Amino acid sequence: MIEKKMIRHIVDMLMIIVLPLLMAFELIGRATHEWLGVSMLLLVIVHQGLNWKWYRNLLHGKYTAMRAVTLVLDFALIALMILQAVSGISMARHLPDAVPALLRRSVARSIHMTCAYWCFTFMCVHAGFHMNALTARMKQRFSPVAFSMLRIAVWLVALYGMYAFVKRQLPGYMFMQIQFAFFDYEESLICFFADYLAVMALFLLLGHLLGGVLRKGKRR
Repeated sequence: MIEKKMIRHIVDMLMIIVLPLLMAFELIGRATHEWLGVSMLLLVIVHQGLNWKWYRNLLHGKYTAMRAVTLVLDFALIALMILQAVSGISMARHLPDAVPALLRRSVARSIHMTCAYWCFTFMCVHAGFHMNALTARMKQRFSPVAFSMLRIAVWLVALYGMYAFVKRQLPGYMFMQIQFAFFDYEESLICFFADYLAVMALFLLLGHLLGGVLRKGKRR
């Protein structure tokens, strides 16, 4: 049981690390991006396997608001992941030739770019939904002052994430207003990842807050 829990934590941590790297695309090179995409797909498959009981229990128990929202979010994320995988494979240039392309490249590109940004935000919200236990453990381990300072820091990073979300034009990509990804090749990777990590913090916090509201509603 402990080993399975440890594996789950390692898989989740690896997905968190790979996620912002995937958003860099051309900045890290197409070949690296494609193999990171394959790695993410494998991690997602392992994640599903480690949480197979969730599927087994779908038709059992009462559906609270929290459970219903989680279900919709999770299935939307699964659908986005499938579209990401199919479109990504269809555009791949560095994967083995044995991997078939299922979509025309032009169609695959539009789907892949749009779904990438929805996946990015949904994965962060999904993770935020499950941060309750982590927050509780941190509250126990840190002094009240240190925990309060940590909360303030998280809020400040998330607020900057709102600015980075607009600055990086994520809404335009998500709603297909921008058809091509634009990168500043002279920009430092540190600045790029700092912005995307801040956006991740924003949606992690939003997921955590939404989860808290839904849990309170469940207890009433």
